[in-house]
Amino acid sequence: MKKNIRKLVTAGIIAALLSGQTAFAAEVTGDTEAPTQVGQVNEETPAGDEATEEEVTEIPDNTSGNVTQEETAPEMAEESKEDQTQSDPSKEVQTESVLPEAKEQESEHVYKLRYRVHVQTYGWQDWKDSGSTAGTKGEAKRLEAIEMRVVDEDGNPSSDFHVEYRSHVQTYGWQDWVGDGQISGTTGEAKRLEAIQIRLVGDESTNYVLDYKTHVQTLGWLGFAQNEELAGTQGYAKRMEAVQIFMNPSAEGHQAEDGRSFLREYTTDELSFSGHVQTYGDVAGVTNGNILGTTGEAKRIEGITVHLDTTSAEVAQGNIQYAAHVQTYGWSEFMNNENFNGTTGQAKRLEAVKIQLSGEIAEYYDIYYRVHVQSYGWLAWTLNGQPAGTEGYAKRMEAIQIKLVLKGNAAPSMAGESFYNRNNLTGVVEQIKQYEDCPYLFGGATPMGWDCSGCTQWIYENIFNISVPRSSYLQARVGTSVSLQDRSKWMIGDLLCYGSAGSITHVGIYLGNNEMIHAVNSRYGTKIHDVDWYEDWDSGNHLMDVRRLF
Repeated sequence: MKKNIRKLVTAGIIAALLSGQTAFAAEVTGDTEAPTQVGQVNEETPAGDEATEEEVTEIPDNTSGNVTQEETAPEMAEESKEDQTQSDPSKEVQTESVLPEAKEQESEHVYKLRYRVHVQTYGWQDWKDSGSTAGTKGEAKRLEAIEMRVVDEDGNPSSDFHVEYRSHVQTYGWQDWVGDGQISGTTGEAKRLEAIQIRLVGDESTNYVLDYKTHVQTLGWLGFAQNEELAGTQGYAKRMEAVQIFMNPSAEGHQAEDGRSFLREYTTDELSFSGHVQTYGDVAGVTNGNILGTTGEAKRIEGITVHLDTTSAEVAQGNIQYAAHVQTYGWSEFMNNENFNGTTGQAKRLEAVKIQLSGEIAEYYDIYYRVHVQSYGWLAWTLNGQPAGTEGYAKRMEAIQIKLVLKGNAAPSMAGESFYNRNNLTGVVEQIKQYEDCPYLFGGATPMGWDCSGCTQWIYENIFNISVPRSSYLQARVGTSVSLQDRSKWMIGDLLCYGSAGSITHVGIYLGNNEMIHAVNSRYGTKIHDVDWYEDWDSGNHLMDVRRLF
Protein backbone atom coordinates (compact mmCIF):
# COMPACT_ATOMS: atom_id res chain seq x y z
CA MET A 1 0.00 0.00 0.00
CA LYS A 2 2.81 2.38 0.93
CA LYS A 3 4.56 1.59 -2.38
CA ASN A 4 1.40 2.43 -4.34
CA ILE A 5 1.03 5.74 -2.54
CA ARG A 6 4.65 6.63 -3.33
CA LYS A 7 4.10 5.74 -6.99
CA LEU A 8 1.02 7.95 -7.20
CA VAL A 9 2.85 10.94 -5.63
CA THR A 10 5.82 10.49 -7.91
CA ALA A 11 3.59 10.25 -10.97
CA GLY A 12 1.79 13.48 -9.95
CA ILE A 13 5.03 15.43 -9.64
CA ILE A 14 6.27 14.21 -13.03
CA ALA A 15 2.95 15.08 -14.66
CA ALA A 16 3.10 18.62 -13.25
CA LEU A 17 6.64 19.19 -14.52
CA LEU A 18 5.88 17.82 -17.97
CA SER A 19 2.75 19.95 -18.22
CA GLY A 20 4.69 23.21 -17.66
CA GLN A 21 7.41 22.13 -20.14
CA THR A 22 4.80 21.40 -22.77
CA ALA A 23 3.19 24.84 -22.48
CA PHE A 24 6.54 26.67 -22.83
CA ALA A 25 7.65 24.53 -25.83
CA ALA A 26 4.44 25.26 -27.67
CA GLU A 27 4.80 28.99 -27.12
CA VAL A 28 8.39 29.02 -28.35
CA THR A 29 7.64 27.09 -31.59
CA GLY A 30 4.56 29.15 -32.40
CA ASP A 31 2.40 25.98 -32.52
CA THR A 32 -1.16 27.14 -31.86
CA GLU A 33 -2.42 23.65 -31.21
CA ALA A 34 -0.14 22.81 -28.30
CA PRO A 35 -1.45 25.45 -25.89
CA THR A 36 -4.99 24.29 -26.60
CA GLN A 37 -4.05 20.64 -25.84
CA VAL A 38 -2.25 21.69 -22.71
CA GLY A 39 -5.25 23.67 -21.61
CA GLN A 40 -7.50 20.67 -22.25
CA VAL A 41 -5.24 18.43 -20.29
CA ASN A 42 -5.13 20.82 -17.34
CA GLU A 43 -8.81 21.33 -17.53
CA GLU A 44 -9.98 17.71 -18.07
CA THR A 45 -7.39 15.70 -16.17
CA PRO A 46 -8.14 15.48 -12.46
CA ALA A 47 -5.50 16.66 -10.03
CA GLY A 48 -3.18 13.90 -9.05
CA ASP A 49 -3.68 11.91 -12.18
CA GLU A 50 -0.59 10.56 -13.85
CA ALA A 51 0.46 11.97 -17.21
CA THR A 52 0.93 9.40 -19.92
CA GLU A 53 4.13 8.96 -21.88
CA GLU A 54 2.27 9.68 -25.13
CA GLU A 55 1.29 13.17 -23.99
CA VAL A 56 4.90 13.97 -23.21
CA THR A 57 6.23 12.74 -26.55
CA GLU A 58 3.72 14.88 -28.48
CA ILE A 59 5.42 18.15 -27.34
CA PRO A 60 6.97 19.79 -30.44
CA ASP A 61 10.74 20.41 -30.54
CA ASN A 62 12.06 24.00 -30.54
CA THR A 63 13.47 24.87 -33.93
CA SER A 64 16.66 26.14 -32.38
CA GLY A 65 17.21 22.99 -30.41
CA ASN A 66 16.07 21.41 -27.21
CA VAL A 67 15.09 23.92 -24.51
CA THR A 68 15.44 22.90 -20.95
CA GLN A 69 13.47 24.23 -18.04
CA GLU A 70 16.59 25.80 -16.53
CA GLU A 71 17.36 27.82 -19.68
CA THR A 72 13.87 29.12 -20.20
CA ALA A 73 12.88 30.00 -16.65
CA PRO A 74 14.31 33.56 -16.63
CA GLU A 75 12.72 34.41 -19.96
CA MET A 76 9.42 33.05 -18.79
CA ALA A 77 9.62 35.15 -15.65
CA GLU A 78 10.31 38.30 -17.70
CA GLU A 79 7.51 37.56 -20.14
CA SER A 80 5.18 36.92 -17.23
CA LYS A 81 5.98 40.39 -15.87
CA GLU A 82 5.26 41.95 -19.26
CA ASP A 83 1.94 40.13 -19.43
CA GLN A 84 1.03 41.38 -16.00
CA THR A 85 1.93 44.91 -16.96
CA GLN A 86 -0.19 44.77 -20.08
CA SER A 87 -3.13 43.53 -18.12
CA ASP A 88 -2.79 46.39 -15.54
CA PRO A 89 -2.49 49.88 -17.12
CA SER A 90 -1.89 51.55 -13.74
CA LYS A 91 1.30 49.60 -13.28
CA GLU A 92 2.56 50.64 -16.72
CA VAL A 93 2.17 54.38 -15.91
CA GLN A 94 3.93 53.96 -12.59
CA THR A 95 6.90 52.25 -14.22
CA GLU A 96 7.42 55.03 -16.81
CA SER A 97 7.07 58.03 -14.48
CA VAL A 98 8.69 57.02 -11.22
CA LEU A 99 11.65 54.85 -12.05
CA PRO A 100 13.51 57.14 -14.56
CA GLU A 101 13.04 60.17 -12.29
CA ALA A 102 14.52 58.32 -9.38
CA LYS A 103 17.59 57.40 -11.44
CA GLU A 104 18.09 61.08 -12.47
CA GLN A 105 18.02 62.26 -8.86
CA GLU A 106 20.62 59.75 -7.90
CA SER A 107 23.12 61.11 -10.47
CA GLU A 108 22.49 64.84 -10.00
CA HIS A 109 24.45 66.97 -7.44
CA VAL A 110 23.36 70.25 -5.94
CA TYR A 111 26.38 72.49 -5.42
CA LYS A 112 26.85 75.53 -3.23
CA LEU A 113 29.56 78.12 -2.66
CA ARG A 114 31.16 78.62 0.73
CA TYR A 115 33.59 81.39 1.67
CA ARG A 116 35.30 83.02 4.62
CA VAL A 117 37.34 86.20 5.18
CA HIS A 118 40.26 87.31 7.33
CA VAL A 119 39.34 90.53 9.15
CA GLN A 120 41.58 93.10 10.81
CA THR A 121 42.06 92.22 14.54
CA TYR A 122 39.49 89.40 14.34
CA GLY A 123 41.34 86.96 12.09
CA TRP A 124 39.49 84.28 10.15
CA GLN A 125 35.70 84.34 10.44
CA ASP A 126 33.49 81.26 10.17
CA TRP A 127 32.60 79.87 6.77
CA LYS A 128 29.58 81.52 5.13
CA ASP A 129 27.08 80.06 2.70
CA SER A 130 26.10 81.67 -0.59
CA GLY A 131 24.31 85.00 -0.05
CA SER A 132 25.61 85.61 3.47
CA THR A 133 27.66 88.66 4.49
CA ALA A 134 31.29 88.01 5.37
CA GLY A 135 33.24 90.76 7.13
CA THR A 136 32.03 93.76 9.13
CA LYS A 137 30.15 97.01 8.64
CA GLY A 138 30.48 100.16 10.68
CA GLU A 139 33.62 98.98 12.50
CA ALA A 140 36.27 100.40 10.16
CA LYS A 141 37.87 96.96 9.84
CA ARG A 142 39.65 95.97 6.66
CA LEU A 143 39.35 92.63 4.91
CA GLU A 144 42.83 91.16 4.52
CA ALA A 145 42.24 87.79 2.83
CA ILE A 146 39.52 85.51 1.46
CA GLU A 147 38.98 81.80 0.72
CA MET A 148 36.26 80.12 -1.35
CA ARG A 149 35.24 76.61 -2.33
CA VAL A 150 32.49 74.83 -4.26
CA VAL A 151 31.01 71.85 -2.38
CA ASP A 152 28.18 69.36 -2.92
CA GLU A 153 25.19 68.79 -0.65
CA ASP A 154 27.34 66.67 1.65
CA GLY A 155 30.07 69.29 1.92
CA ASN A 156 32.50 67.44 -0.34
CA PRO A 157 34.62 69.42 -2.83
CA SER A 158 33.17 69.52 -6.32
CA SER A 159 34.87 67.56 -9.07
CA ASP A 160 32.60 68.94 -11.81
CA PHE A 161 33.56 72.63 -11.61
CA HIS A 162 35.51 75.06 -9.45
CA VAL A 163 35.71 78.65 -8.30
CA GLU A 164 38.75 80.85 -9.06
CA TYR A 165 39.42 84.29 -7.59
CA ARG A 166 42.00 87.03 -7.17
CA SER A 167 42.19 90.22 -5.14
CA HIS A 168 43.71 93.70 -5.35
CA VAL A 169 45.88 94.21 -2.28
CA GLN A 170 47.23 97.43 -0.79
CA THR A 171 50.68 98.26 -2.27
CA TYR A 172 50.84 94.91 -4.10
CA GLY A 173 48.12 95.45 -6.68
CA TRP A 174 46.38 92.52 -8.38
CA GLN A 175 47.51 89.08 -7.19
CA ASP A 176 47.51 85.91 -9.31
CA TRP A 177 44.40 83.75 -9.65
CA VAL A 178 43.91 81.00 -7.04
CA GLY A 179 41.31 78.23 -6.74
CA ASP A 180 39.14 76.23 -4.33
CA GLY A 181 40.26 76.69 -0.73
CA GLN A 182 43.40 78.73 -1.45
CA ILE A 183 44.09 82.09 0.21
CA SER A 184 43.88 85.31 -1.78
CA GLY A 185 45.27 88.35 0.02
CA THR A 186 47.60 88.44 3.00
CA THR A 187 47.59 87.68 6.70
CA GLY A 188 49.86 89.27 9.28
CA GLU A 189 50.89 92.15 6.98
CA ALA A 190 48.14 94.69 7.80
CA LYS A 191 47.30 95.03 4.10
CA ARG A 192 43.76 95.83 3.02
CA LEU A 193 41.85 94.13 0.23
CA GLU A 194 40.63 96.82 -2.18
CA ALA A 195 38.92 94.82 -4.93
CA ILE A 196 38.08 91.26 -5.96
CA GLN A 197 37.40 89.24 -9.11
CA ILE A 198 35.67 85.82 -9.12
CA ARG A 199 34.85 83.27 -11.85
CA LEU A 200 33.41 79.77 -12.20
CA VAL A 201 35.27 77.26 -14.37
CA GLY A 202 34.60 73.68 -15.43
CA ASP A 203 31.99 71.56 -17.21
CA GLU A 204 29.13 72.27 -14.82
CA SER A 205 29.87 75.99 -14.33
CA THR A 206 27.36 77.00 -17.03
CA ASN A 207 24.58 75.62 -14.87
CA TYR A 208 25.19 78.34 -12.26
CA VAL A 209 25.35 82.13 -12.17
CA LEU A 210 27.67 84.15 -9.96
CA ASP A 211 26.95 87.56 -8.39
CA TYR A 212 29.03 89.39 -5.79
CA LYS A 213 29.38 92.83 -4.25
CA THR A 214 31.64 94.62 -1.78
CA HIS A 215 31.18 97.00 1.11
CA VAL A 216 33.84 99.69 0.78
CA GLN A 217 35.18 102.31 3.19
CA THR A 218 33.09 105.55 2.99
CA LEU A 219 31.26 104.26 -0.11
CA GLY A 220 29.14 101.55 1.52
CA TRP A 221 27.72 98.74 -0.61
CA LEU A 222 28.61 98.94 -4.29
CA GLY A 223 26.53 97.18 -6.95
CA PHE A 224 26.64 93.53 -8.02
CA ALA A 225 29.34 92.21 -10.30
CA GLN A 226 28.81 89.07 -12.35
CA ASN A 227 31.14 86.22 -13.28
CA GLU A 228 34.74 87.55 -13.72
CA GLU A 229 33.76 91.25 -13.39
CA LEU A 230 35.60 93.55 -10.98
CA ALA A 231 34.15 94.55 -7.62
CA GLY A 232 35.55 97.16 -5.19
CA THR A 233 37.93 100.05 -5.91
CA GLN A 234 41.37 100.58 -7.43
CA GLY A 235 43.55 103.60 -6.81
CA TYR A 236 41.33 105.10 -4.08
CA ALA A 237 43.20 103.61 -1.09
CA LYS A 238 39.88 102.40 0.32
CA ARG A 239 39.50 99.16 2.26
CA MET A 240 37.01 96.41 1.54
CA GLU A 241 35.06 95.81 4.75
CA ALA A 242 32.57 93.10 3.75
CA VAL A 243 31.54 90.93 0.81
CA GLN A 244 28.42 89.09 -0.34
CA ILE A 245 28.63 86.26 -2.90
CA PHE A 246 25.69 84.49 -4.56
CA MET A 247 26.00 81.27 -6.60
CA ASN A 248 22.58 80.14 -7.83
CA PRO A 249 21.31 77.77 -10.54
CA SER A 250 21.18 79.44 -13.94
CA ALA A 251 17.41 79.05 -14.04
CA GLU A 252 17.08 81.46 -11.11
CA GLY A 253 18.94 84.24 -12.96
CA HIS A 254 21.23 86.99 -11.65
CA GLN A 255 20.67 89.28 -8.70
CA ALA A 256 18.95 92.56 -9.53
CA GLU A 257 21.35 95.29 -10.74
CA ASP A 258 21.88 97.98 -8.12
CA GLY A 259 24.60 100.30 -9.35
CA ARG A 260 28.25 100.26 -10.28
CA SER A 261 30.29 97.37 -8.87
CA PHE A 262 33.77 98.81 -9.37
CA LEU A 263 35.37 102.24 -9.16
CA ARG A 264 38.86 102.90 -10.52
CA GLU A 265 41.11 105.92 -10.70
CA TYR A 266 41.17 108.03 -13.85
CA THR A 267 44.14 107.36 -16.11
CA THR A 268 46.43 110.11 -17.38
CA ASP A 269 44.94 109.96 -20.87
CA GLU A 270 41.35 110.43 -19.68
CA LEU A 271 41.98 114.14 -19.00
CA SER A 272 43.26 116.19 -21.93
CA PHE A 273 43.15 119.81 -23.06
CA SER A 274 43.87 121.65 -26.29
CA GLY A 275 43.93 125.30 -27.36
CA HIS A 276 44.28 128.00 -29.97
CA VAL A 277 47.63 129.82 -29.76
CA GLN A 278 48.76 133.02 -31.47
CA THR A 279 50.41 132.29 -34.88
CA TYR A 280 50.31 128.53 -34.23
CA GLY A 281 46.56 128.16 -34.51
CA ASP A 282 44.94 125.03 -33.10
CA VAL A 283 47.35 123.12 -30.89
CA ALA A 284 46.90 119.39 -30.29
CA GLY A 285 45.78 118.26 -26.87
CA VAL A 286 48.07 117.38 -24.01
CA THR A 287 47.24 115.03 -21.17
CA ASN A 288 46.82 115.34 -17.42
CA GLY A 289 49.65 117.36 -15.79
CA ASN A 290 51.35 118.50 -19.01
CA ILE A 291 51.73 122.06 -20.37
CA LEU A 292 49.69 123.64 -23.16
CA GLY A 293 51.02 126.80 -24.82
CA THR A 294 54.43 128.45 -24.85
CA THR A 295 56.88 130.15 -22.51
CA GLY A 296 59.45 132.70 -23.62
CA GLU A 297 57.84 133.26 -27.04
CA ALA A 298 55.41 136.07 -26.16
CA LYS A 299 52.51 134.09 -27.66
CA ARG A 300 48.99 134.47 -26.26
CA ILE A 301 46.55 131.65 -25.73
CA GLU A 302 43.27 132.68 -27.36
CA GLY A 303 41.01 129.77 -26.37
CA ILE A 304 40.98 126.34 -24.71
CA THR A 305 39.03 123.08 -24.78
CA VAL A 306 39.13 120.63 -21.86
CA HIS A 307 38.14 117.00 -22.36
CA LEU A 308 37.32 114.58 -19.53
CA ASP A 309 36.61 111.05 -20.77
CA THR A 310 33.79 109.62 -18.65
CA THR A 311 32.72 106.86 -21.07
CA SER A 312 33.98 104.06 -18.82
CA ALA A 313 31.42 102.91 -16.25
CA GLU A 314 34.34 102.17 -13.91
CA VAL A 315 35.22 105.85 -13.31
CA ALA A 316 33.42 108.48 -11.26
CA GLN A 317 30.86 110.20 -13.45
CA GLY A 318 30.34 113.92 -13.79
CA ASN A 319 31.47 116.94 -15.78
CA ILE A 320 34.33 119.40 -16.07
CA GLN A 321 33.51 123.07 -16.60
CA TYR A 322 35.69 126.09 -17.35
CA ALA A 323 35.32 129.86 -17.75
CA ALA A 324 37.79 132.27 -19.35
CA HIS A 325 38.55 135.96 -18.94
CA VAL A 326 38.95 137.26 -22.49
CA GLN A 327 40.48 140.57 -23.53
CA THR A 328 37.79 143.29 -23.75
CA TYR A 329 34.99 140.74 -23.17
CA GLY A 330 35.67 139.88 -19.54
CA TRP A 331 34.55 136.63 -17.95
CA SER A 332 32.65 134.11 -20.09
CA GLU A 333 30.01 131.69 -18.89
CA PHE A 334 31.21 128.25 -17.79
CA MET A 335 31.55 125.85 -20.73
CA ASN A 336 30.94 122.14 -20.34
CA ASN A 337 33.30 119.32 -21.18
CA GLU A 338 34.69 119.38 -24.77
CA ASN A 339 33.35 122.86 -25.66
CA PHE A 340 35.70 125.59 -26.91
CA ASN A 341 36.02 128.67 -24.67
CA GLY A 342 37.67 131.80 -26.06
CA THR A 343 38.04 133.26 -29.54
CA THR A 344 39.76 132.58 -32.86
CA GLY A 345 40.66 135.10 -35.53
CA GLN A 346 40.09 138.10 -33.24
CA ALA A 347 43.57 138.47 -31.75
CA LYS A 348 42.07 138.41 -28.25
CA ARG A 349 44.17 137.08 -25.40
CA LEU A 350 42.99 134.88 -22.57
CA GLU A 351 43.92 136.56 -19.30
CA ALA A 352 42.57 134.13 -16.69
CA VAL A 353 40.65 130.88 -16.26
CA LYS A 354 38.46 129.07 -13.75
CA ILE A 355 38.07 125.26 -13.86
CA GLN A 356 35.75 123.14 -11.74
CA LEU A 357 34.24 119.65 -11.44
CA SER A 358 30.58 118.76 -10.98
CA GLY A 359 28.66 115.61 -10.20
CA GLU A 360 30.05 112.45 -8.65
CA ILE A 361 33.63 113.14 -9.72
CA ALA A 362 33.72 116.24 -7.50
CA GLU A 363 33.26 113.96 -4.47
CA TYR A 364 36.49 112.11 -5.17
CA TYR A 365 38.75 114.49 -7.12
CA ASP A 366 40.21 118.01 -7.07
CA ILE A 367 41.13 119.81 -10.27
CA TYR A 368 44.36 121.82 -10.00
CA TYR A 369 45.65 124.34 -12.54
CA ARG A 370 48.13 127.18 -12.99
CA VAL A 371 48.93 129.65 -15.75
CA HIS A 372 52.00 131.34 -17.19
CA VAL A 373 51.33 135.07 -17.58
CA GLN A 374 53.14 137.77 -19.52
CA SER A 375 55.87 139.40 -17.35
CA TYR A 376 54.76 137.36 -14.31
CA GLY A 377 55.83 133.89 -15.41
CA TRP A 378 54.26 130.91 -13.68
CA LEU A 379 51.73 131.87 -11.03
CA ALA A 380 50.92 129.55 -8.13
CA TRP A 381 48.60 126.53 -8.41
CA THR A 382 44.97 126.92 -7.48
CA LEU A 383 41.98 124.54 -7.59
CA ASN A 384 38.25 123.89 -7.93
CA GLY A 385 36.87 126.99 -9.60
CA GLN A 386 39.23 129.62 -8.18
CA PRO A 387 40.58 132.14 -10.74
CA ALA A 388 44.09 131.79 -12.12
CA GLY A 389 45.79 134.57 -14.09
CA THR A 390 45.18 138.31 -14.06
CA GLU A 391 42.28 140.72 -14.38
CA GLY A 392 42.66 144.38 -15.18
CA TYR A 393 46.37 144.23 -16.00
CA ALA A 394 46.15 143.61 -19.77
CA LYS A 395 48.47 140.60 -19.47
CA ARG A 396 48.27 137.67 -21.83
CA MET A 397 48.05 134.09 -20.66
CA GLU A 398 50.83 132.20 -22.44
CA ALA A 399 50.58 128.65 -21.06
CA ILE A 400 48.40 126.51 -18.81
CA GLN A 401 48.85 123.31 -16.82
CA ILE A 402 45.90 121.22 -15.56
CA LYS A 403 46.04 118.24 -13.20
CA LEU A 404 43.28 115.91 -11.91
CA VAL A 405 44.19 114.72 -8.40
CA LEU A 406 42.37 112.14 -6.27
CA LYS A 407 41.42 113.63 -2.91
CA GLY A 408 43.98 112.69 -0.30
CA ASN A 409 46.77 112.14 -2.82
CA ALA A 410 49.82 114.37 -3.15
CA ALA A 411 48.87 117.75 -4.62
CA PRO A 412 50.92 120.55 -6.21
CA SER A 413 52.25 123.28 -3.92
CA MET A 414 49.95 126.28 -3.69
CA ALA A 415 52.53 128.70 -2.29
CA GLY A 416 52.28 132.17 -3.78
CA GLU A 417 49.63 134.08 -5.66
CA SER A 418 47.60 132.41 -8.39
CA PHE A 419 45.52 135.43 -9.42
CA TYR A 420 45.94 139.20 -9.54
CA ASN A 421 42.87 141.37 -9.79
CA ARG A 422 43.34 145.11 -10.10
CA ASN A 423 39.72 145.59 -9.09
CA ASN A 424 40.07 143.65 -5.84
CA LEU A 425 43.49 143.78 -4.22
CA THR A 426 42.39 143.89 -0.61
CA GLY A 427 44.29 140.72 0.22
CA VAL A 428 47.42 141.99 -1.51
CA VAL A 429 47.28 145.25 0.41
CA GLU A 430 47.05 143.44 3.72
CA GLN A 431 50.01 141.31 2.71
CA ILE A 432 52.08 144.38 1.83
CA LYS A 433 51.19 146.14 5.08
CA GLN A 434 52.93 143.37 7.00
CA TYR A 435 56.27 144.91 5.91
CA GLU A 436 55.70 148.24 7.62
CA ASP A 437 58.49 148.99 10.10
CA CYS A 438 61.09 146.92 8.25
CA PRO A 439 64.49 148.57 8.82
CA TYR A 440 66.09 150.97 6.35
CA LEU A 441 69.45 149.99 4.90
CA PHE A 442 71.04 151.94 2.08
CA GLY A 443 71.74 149.49 -0.74
CA GLY A 444 69.65 146.76 0.91
CA ALA A 445 66.99 144.86 -1.01
CA THR A 446 65.28 142.51 1.51
CA PRO A 447 62.91 142.96 4.46
CA MET A 448 65.95 142.52 6.69
CA GLY A 449 67.03 145.97 5.48
CA TRP A 450 66.33 147.94 2.32
CA ASP A 451 66.24 151.41 0.80
CA CYS A 452 63.29 152.87 -1.15
CA SER A 453 64.01 151.17 -4.49
CA GLY A 454 65.09 147.94 -2.74
CA CYS A 455 61.69 147.91 -0.97
CA THR A 456 59.67 148.41 -4.16
CA GLN A 457 61.75 145.88 -6.11
CA TRP A 458 61.26 143.17 -3.48
CA ILE A 459 57.48 143.74 -3.18
CA TYR A 460 56.97 143.73 -6.95
CA GLU A 461 58.94 140.52 -7.40
CA ASN A 462 57.64 138.61 -4.37
CA ILE A 463 54.03 139.78 -4.13
CA PHE A 464 53.14 140.95 -7.62
CA ASN A 465 55.56 138.59 -9.38
CA ILE A 466 56.91 141.40 -11.54
CA SER A 467 60.63 141.93 -12.17
CA VAL A 468 61.78 145.58 -12.06
CA PRO A 469 65.20 147.30 -12.17
CA ARG A 470 67.09 147.97 -8.96
CA SER A 471 67.34 151.79 -8.99
CA SER A 472 64.48 154.27 -8.58
CA TYR A 473 65.65 156.07 -11.71
CA LEU A 474 65.22 152.97 -13.88
CA GLN A 475 62.03 151.85 -12.17
CA ALA A 476 60.44 155.15 -13.17
CA ARG A 477 60.94 154.16 -16.82
CA VAL A 478 59.08 150.81 -16.87
CA GLY A 479 55.38 150.31 -17.45
CA THR A 480 53.05 153.10 -18.60
CA SER A 481 52.32 156.55 -17.19
CA VAL A 482 48.99 157.20 -15.40
CA SER A 483 47.30 160.56 -14.92
CA LEU A 484 49.13 162.47 -12.23
CA GLN A 485 46.23 164.76 -11.38
CA ASP A 486 43.25 162.31 -11.58
CA ARG A 487 43.80 160.08 -8.56
CA SER A 488 40.56 158.20 -9.29
CA LYS A 489 42.46 156.44 -12.06
CA TRP A 490 45.19 155.24 -9.75
CA MET A 491 45.16 151.52 -8.86
CA ILE A 492 46.69 149.45 -6.14
CA GLY A 493 50.25 148.55 -7.09
CA ASP A 494 51.00 151.69 -9.10
CA LEU A 495 54.52 153.07 -8.62
CA LEU A 496 54.72 156.60 -7.18
CA CYS A 497 57.84 158.45 -8.37
CA TYR A 498 59.21 161.51 -6.48
CA GLY A 499 61.95 163.91 -7.52
CA SER A 500 62.71 167.30 -8.99
CA ALA A 501 63.75 168.74 -12.32
CA GLY A 502 63.24 165.44 -14.12
CA SER A 503 65.34 163.45 -11.68
CA ILE A 504 63.63 160.61 -9.70
CA THR A 505 65.12 160.16 -6.25
CA HIS A 506 62.39 158.38 -4.29
CA VAL A 507 59.73 155.69 -5.00
CA GLY A 508 56.84 154.06 -3.17
CA ILE A 509 53.87 151.74 -3.95
CA TYR A 510 50.27 152.93 -3.96
CA LEU A 511 47.94 150.98 -1.62
CA GLY A 512 44.67 152.73 -2.40
CA ASN A 513 42.73 155.19 -0.26
CA ASN A 514 45.45 157.80 -0.91
CA GLU A 515 48.07 155.71 0.94
CA MET A 516 51.49 154.36 -0.03
CA ILE A 517 54.22 152.21 1.50
CA HIS A 518 57.83 153.38 1.22
CA ALA A 519 61.23 153.08 2.93
CA VAL A 520 61.91 156.60 4.16
CA ASN A 521 65.32 156.66 5.85
CA SER A 522 67.25 155.13 8.73
CA ARG A 523 65.26 157.23 11.23
CA TYR A 524 61.75 156.24 10.10
CA GLY A 525 62.39 152.92 8.43
CA THR A 526 59.49 151.53 6.30
CA LYS A 527 56.21 153.39 6.74
CA ILE A 528 52.68 153.71 5.36
CA HIS A 529 51.93 157.35 4.73
CA ASP A 530 49.57 159.64 2.87
CA VAL A 531 50.86 160.14 -0.67
CA ASP A 532 51.36 163.85 0.10
CA TRP A 533 53.42 163.21 3.20
CA TYR A 534 56.71 162.93 1.38
CA GLU A 535 56.26 166.24 -0.39
CA ASP A 536 55.47 167.92 2.89
CA TRP A 537 58.38 166.26 4.62
CA ASP A 538 60.89 166.97 1.87
CA SER A 539 59.81 170.20 0.23
CA GLY A 540 62.50 169.85 -2.40
CA ASN A 541 60.87 166.73 -3.91
CA HIS A 542 57.49 166.37 -5.57
CA LEU A 543 55.36 163.60 -7.05
CA MET A 544 56.63 163.55 -10.62
CA ASP A 545 54.96 160.46 -12.16
CA VAL A 546 52.65 157.50 -11.55
CA ARG A 547 53.69 154.30 -13.38
CA ARG A 548 51.58 151.20 -13.99
CA LEU A 549 53.75 148.13 -14.24
CA PHE A 550 50.99 145.59 -14.73
